[in-house]
Amino acid sequence: MKNILITGGAGFIGSHTAEALLARGVQVRVLDNFSNGQHTNLPAAALASGQLSVVEGDIRDAAAVDAAVAGMDAVLHLAAQVSVQRSVAAPVTSAGHNITGFLHVLDAVRRHQVPRLVYASSAAVYGIPSSLPLSEDATPKPLSPYGLEKLINDHYAELFRTLYNVSSVGMRYFNVYGPRQDP
Repeated sequence: MKNILITGGAGFIGSHTAEALLARGVQVRVLDNFSNGQHTNLPAAALASGQLSVVEGDIRDAAAVDAAVAGMDAVLHLAAQVSVQRSVAAPVTSAGHNITGFLHVLDAVRRHQVPRLVYASSAAVYGIPSSLPLSEDATPKPLSPYGLEKLINDHYAELFRTLYNVSSVGMRYFNVYGPRQDP
């Protein structure tokens, strides 16, 4: 059975991802600080059966990330400060979540030799596109600290691939919405 860690697993996208993996028989561990995510987003039956475990911790805490990553077959990094407005109002705090937190995840994946990391990037790296449809090859022009943070993470992921052979894939989300979304 696969063991997968989801950072931010009690949040909007993370909780839906956890449900999908649990339905496929995957053993899921969630690392979440519950600043946005909710305990009620996690399936009680999976918690009771032990198929789902929860570690209450913050990605800005390297030791918490290291402990959560240990023994995993893959990591889905979905934890973040996701508000563009909050990134503008408090750029240092936002960078702590989105850059430092990502580096803690990358480094733990490297040290524990986890074979696969999938992380959340964002369409915010592009700013306002000059043409549509948008191509992945479009020149990034972030217009907020949040967009820049996600672009920096893309570069860190590539650097860790080059230097340490860390395999990762970044998903650039565009206007995600649905149940459990925290406005």
